[in-house]
Amino acid sequence: MKTFFFLGILLFLSHVSQAQGAKPAGFDAQQNLNSISKPYTPADNMVRTFDDRYLGFKGDPYFINQWLPTEVLNNEGVKYQPSLIKLDIYEAQEVLMKRTTGDSIILDYNKIRQISISDTVKKKIYVFRRIAEPRRQETKADFYQVLLEGKYSLFVKRGKYVLKADFKGAYSNGIFYDEYKPTNIFYVKNATNDALEEVKNSKKAFLKALPNQEELLKTYIKTEKIDFDKEEDLIKLIRYYNSLL
Repeated sequence: MKTFFFLGILLFLSHVSQAQGAKPAGFDAQQNLNSISKPYTPADNMVRTFDDRYLGFKGDPYFINQWLPTEVLNNEGVKYQPSLIKLDIYEAQEVLMKRTTGDSIILDYNKIRQISISDTVKKKIYVFRRIAEPRRQETKADFYQVLLEGKYSLFVKRGKYVLKADFKGAYSNGIFYDEYKPTNIFYVKNATNDALEEVKNSKKAFLKALPNQEELLKTYIKTEKIDFDKEEDLIKLIRYYNSLL
Protein backbone atom coordinates (compact mmCIF):
# COMPACT_ATOMS: atom_id res chain seq x y z
CA MET A 1 0.00 0.00 0.00
CA LYS A 2 2.85 2.39 0.83
CA THR A 3 4.41 1.59 -2.55
CA PHE A 4 1.25 2.57 -4.42
CA PHE A 5 0.92 5.75 -2.37
CA PHE A 6 4.51 6.70 -3.14
CA LEU A 7 4.04 6.07 -6.89
CA GLY A 8 0.92 8.22 -6.85
CA ILE A 9 2.82 11.12 -5.30
CA LEU A 10 5.52 10.81 -7.93
CA LEU A 11 3.04 10.81 -10.80
CA PHE A 12 1.28 13.89 -9.37
CA LEU A 13 4.53 15.80 -8.96
CA SER A 14 5.61 14.77 -12.46
CA HIS A 15 2.33 16.15 -13.93
CA VAL A 16 2.69 19.45 -12.07
CA SER A 17 6.30 19.78 -13.19
CA GLN A 18 5.31 19.25 -16.86
CA ALA A 19 2.47 21.76 -16.62
CA GLN A 20 4.71 24.39 -15.08
CA GLY A 21 7.44 23.72 -17.59
CA ALA A 22 5.18 23.88 -20.72
CA LYS A 23 6.47 26.50 -23.12
CA PRO A 24 3.99 28.95 -24.62
CA ALA A 25 4.13 29.33 -28.38
CA GLY A 26 3.04 31.80 -31.06
CA PHE A 27 0.96 34.79 -29.96
CA ASP A 28 0.95 33.69 -26.29
CA ALA A 29 4.74 33.54 -26.24
CA GLN A 30 5.00 37.00 -27.79
CA GLN A 31 2.60 38.42 -25.23
CA ASN A 32 4.70 36.93 -22.42
CA LEU A 33 7.83 38.45 -23.90
CA ASN A 34 6.12 41.81 -24.20
CA SER A 35 5.05 41.67 -20.56
CA ILE A 36 8.63 41.40 -19.34
CA SER A 37 10.22 43.76 -21.83
CA LYS A 38 8.25 46.95 -21.13
CA PRO A 39 6.51 48.67 -18.23
CA TYR A 40 2.91 47.61 -17.54
CA THR A 41 0.11 49.80 -18.82
CA PRO A 42 -3.68 49.23 -18.55
CA ALA A 43 -3.79 48.71 -22.32
CA ASP A 44 -1.86 45.47 -21.88
CA ASN A 45 -5.00 43.87 -20.50
CA MET A 46 -7.29 45.19 -23.28
CA VAL A 47 -8.93 42.61 -25.54
CA ARG A 48 -9.64 43.46 -29.17
CA THR A 49 -13.16 42.48 -30.11
CA PHE A 50 -14.98 42.51 -33.45
CA ASP A 51 -18.77 42.96 -33.74
CA ASP A 52 -19.76 40.90 -36.77
CA ARG A 53 -23.53 41.00 -36.18
CA TYR A 54 -24.20 43.61 -38.90
CA LEU A 55 -25.94 41.91 -41.85
CA GLY A 56 -25.69 44.63 -44.52
CA PHE A 57 -28.63 45.97 -46.57
CA LYS A 58 -32.10 44.53 -46.90
CA GLY A 59 -34.33 45.46 -49.81
CA ASP A 60 -33.52 47.69 -52.78
CA PRO A 61 -33.98 51.32 -53.95
CA TYR A 62 -36.27 50.52 -56.90
CA PHE A 63 -40.02 50.77 -57.46
CA ILE A 64 -39.81 47.20 -58.78
CA ASN A 65 -36.46 45.44 -58.70
CA GLN A 66 -36.77 43.95 -62.16
CA TRP A 67 -35.90 45.10 -65.67
CA LEU A 68 -39.40 45.61 -67.08
CA PRO A 69 -40.54 46.68 -70.54
CA THR A 70 -41.38 50.39 -70.36
CA GLU A 71 -42.79 52.88 -72.85
CA VAL A 72 -41.15 56.29 -72.61
CA LEU A 73 -42.92 59.50 -73.64
CA ASN A 74 -40.69 62.54 -74.12
CA ASN A 75 -41.61 66.21 -73.62
CA GLU A 76 -42.53 66.59 -77.31
CA GLY A 77 -45.04 63.74 -77.10
CA VAL A 78 -42.88 61.22 -78.98
CA LYS A 79 -43.24 57.64 -77.75
CA TYR A 80 -40.26 55.32 -77.65
CA GLN A 81 -40.69 51.58 -78.00
CA PRO A 82 -40.57 49.60 -74.77
CA SER A 83 -37.10 49.31 -73.29
CA LEU A 84 -36.05 47.40 -70.19
CA ILE A 85 -36.15 49.96 -67.39
CA LYS A 86 -35.94 50.31 -63.60
CA LEU A 87 -37.16 53.34 -61.66
CA ASP A 88 -34.93 54.25 -58.73
CA ILE A 89 -37.11 55.99 -56.13
CA TYR A 90 -34.53 56.41 -53.35
CA GLU A 91 -33.77 60.12 -52.83
CA ALA A 92 -33.19 61.48 -56.36
CA GLN A 93 -35.49 59.69 -58.80
CA GLU A 94 -33.58 58.10 -61.68
CA VAL A 95 -34.69 56.16 -64.74
CA LEU A 96 -32.23 53.39 -65.58
CA MET A 97 -32.26 51.63 -68.95
CA LYS A 98 -30.60 48.30 -69.59
CA ARG A 99 -28.58 48.18 -72.80
CA THR A 100 -28.02 45.14 -74.99
CA THR A 101 -24.45 44.89 -73.69
CA GLY A 102 -25.80 44.12 -70.23
CA ASP A 103 -24.85 47.31 -68.42
CA SER A 104 -27.23 50.23 -67.83
CA ILE A 105 -27.42 53.98 -68.38
CA ILE A 106 -29.36 56.78 -66.69
CA LEU A 107 -31.85 58.49 -68.99
CA ASP A 108 -32.06 62.28 -69.06
CA TYR A 109 -34.71 63.00 -66.48
CA ASN A 110 -35.56 66.44 -67.86
CA LYS A 111 -36.52 65.09 -71.30
CA ILE A 112 -39.09 62.59 -70.04
CA ARG A 113 -42.77 63.44 -69.59
CA GLN A 114 -44.08 60.00 -68.70
CA ILE A 115 -43.07 56.36 -68.36
CA SER A 116 -45.42 53.35 -68.47
CA ILE A 117 -43.94 50.28 -66.79
CA SER A 118 -45.46 46.91 -67.78
CA ASP A 119 -45.44 44.20 -65.14
CA THR A 120 -45.93 41.12 -67.29
CA VAL A 121 -46.28 38.81 -64.27
CA LYS A 122 -49.05 40.78 -62.51
CA LYS A 123 -50.38 42.04 -65.85
CA LYS A 124 -50.41 45.63 -64.68
CA ILE A 125 -49.20 48.90 -66.17
CA TYR A 126 -47.78 51.51 -63.81
CA VAL A 127 -47.87 55.03 -65.25
CA PHE A 128 -45.52 57.66 -63.80
CA ARG A 129 -45.85 61.28 -64.93
CA ARG A 130 -43.54 64.18 -64.24
CA ILE A 131 -45.42 66.99 -62.53
CA ALA A 132 -44.15 70.13 -60.84
CA GLU A 133 -45.86 70.93 -57.56
CA PRO A 134 -47.11 74.57 -57.63
CA ARG A 135 -45.79 75.13 -54.11
CA ARG A 136 -42.32 73.94 -55.04
CA GLN A 137 -41.55 75.76 -58.26
CA GLU A 138 -37.91 76.09 -57.25
CA THR A 139 -37.45 72.32 -57.52
CA LYS A 140 -37.50 69.99 -60.49
CA ALA A 141 -40.67 68.17 -61.51
CA ASP A 142 -40.91 64.72 -59.95
CA PHE A 143 -42.48 61.44 -61.01
CA TYR A 144 -45.93 60.73 -59.61
CA GLN A 145 -47.74 57.49 -60.22
CA VAL A 146 -51.18 57.97 -61.76
CA LEU A 147 -53.68 55.93 -59.76
CA LEU A 148 -56.89 57.40 -61.20
CA GLU A 149 -57.70 60.13 -63.72
CA GLY A 150 -60.94 62.06 -63.98
CA LYS A 151 -62.48 65.34 -62.86
CA TYR A 152 -60.53 64.67 -59.71
CA SER A 153 -57.42 62.53 -60.11
CA LEU A 154 -55.40 60.60 -57.58
CA PHE A 155 -51.61 60.45 -57.64
CA VAL A 156 -49.00 59.00 -55.34
CA LYS A 157 -45.36 59.90 -55.01
CA ARG A 158 -43.35 56.75 -54.39
CA GLY A 159 -40.18 56.97 -52.39
CA LYS A 160 -37.84 54.99 -50.18
CA TYR A 161 -35.64 55.80 -47.23
CA VAL A 162 -33.05 53.79 -45.31
CA LEU A 163 -33.87 52.61 -41.80
CA LYS A 164 -30.46 52.28 -40.15
CA ALA A 165 -29.32 49.21 -38.23
CA ASP A 166 -29.78 49.53 -34.48
CA PHE A 167 -28.11 46.83 -32.42
CA LYS A 168 -25.48 48.58 -30.32
CA GLY A 169 -26.04 49.82 -26.81
CA ALA A 170 -28.30 48.82 -23.96
CA TYR A 171 -31.45 50.33 -25.49
CA SER A 172 -31.02 49.15 -29.08
CA ASN A 173 -33.88 47.59 -31.07
CA GLY A 174 -31.95 44.53 -32.18
CA ILE A 175 -32.00 45.43 -35.88
CA PHE A 176 -28.85 44.04 -37.51
CA TYR A 177 -29.24 45.45 -41.02
CA ASP A 178 -29.98 48.67 -42.90
CA GLU A 179 -33.28 48.39 -44.72
CA TYR A 180 -34.95 50.26 -47.58
CA LYS A 181 -38.45 51.26 -46.48
CA PRO A 182 -41.21 52.64 -48.75
CA THR A 183 -42.94 55.99 -48.42
CA ASN A 184 -46.15 56.94 -50.22
CA ILE A 185 -47.50 60.49 -50.33
CA PHE A 186 -50.93 60.90 -51.93
CA TYR A 187 -52.16 63.87 -53.96
CA VAL A 188 -55.51 64.91 -55.38
CA LYS A 189 -55.58 66.95 -58.57
CA ASN A 190 -58.55 69.03 -59.66
CA ALA A 191 -58.89 69.09 -63.43
CA THR A 192 -60.05 72.71 -63.39
CA ASN A 193 -56.86 74.19 -61.96
CA ASP A 194 -54.40 71.34 -62.59
CA ALA A 195 -52.83 71.74 -59.13
CA LEU A 196 -51.63 68.93 -56.93
CA GLU A 197 -52.88 68.95 -53.36
CA GLU A 198 -51.16 66.72 -50.83
CA VAL A 199 -53.64 64.68 -48.82
CA LYS A 200 -52.93 62.77 -45.63
CA ASN A 201 -54.33 59.28 -45.15
CA SER A 202 -57.32 60.33 -43.09
CA LYS A 203 -61.05 60.83 -43.47
CA LYS A 204 -60.82 64.48 -42.48
CA ALA A 205 -58.13 65.26 -45.09
CA PHE A 206 -60.02 63.62 -47.97
CA LEU A 207 -63.30 65.25 -47.08
CA LYS A 208 -61.54 68.60 -47.20
CA ALA A 209 -59.91 67.83 -50.57
CA LEU A 210 -63.24 66.69 -52.08
CA PRO A 211 -65.64 69.62 -51.57
CA ASN A 212 -69.42 70.00 -51.65
CA GLN A 213 -70.39 66.35 -51.15
CA GLU A 214 -69.49 65.81 -47.51
CA GLU A 215 -72.64 64.03 -46.30
CA LEU A 216 -72.78 61.65 -49.26
CA LEU A 217 -69.07 60.91 -48.86
CA LYS A 218 -69.45 60.25 -45.14
CA THR A 219 -72.24 57.77 -45.85
CA TYR A 220 -70.20 56.07 -48.56
CA ILE A 221 -67.11 55.86 -46.34
CA LYS A 222 -69.14 54.24 -43.58
CA THR A 223 -71.08 51.87 -45.84
CA GLU A 224 -68.06 50.73 -47.84
CA LYS A 225 -65.79 50.67 -44.78
CA ILE A 226 -63.15 52.75 -46.53
CA ASP A 227 -59.67 52.15 -45.09
CA PHE A 228 -57.56 55.26 -45.68
CA ASP A 229 -54.37 53.22 -45.42
CA LYS A 230 -55.37 51.07 -48.38
CA GLU A 231 -54.56 52.40 -51.82
CA GLU A 232 -57.41 50.54 -53.53
CA ASP A 233 -59.91 52.10 -51.12
CA LEU A 234 -58.65 55.60 -51.88
CA ILE A 235 -59.08 54.94 -55.61
CA LYS A 236 -62.58 53.66 -54.91
CA LEU A 237 -63.47 56.81 -52.96
CA ILE A 238 -62.25 59.20 -55.66
CA ARG A 239 -64.07 57.23 -58.33
CA TYR A 240 -67.29 57.51 -56.36
CA TYR A 241 -66.77 61.22 -55.81
CA ASN A 242 -66.32 61.77 -59.56
CA SER A 243 -69.62 59.99 -60.17
CA LEU A 244 -71.33 62.69 -58.08
CA LEU A 245 -70.01 65.58 -60.18
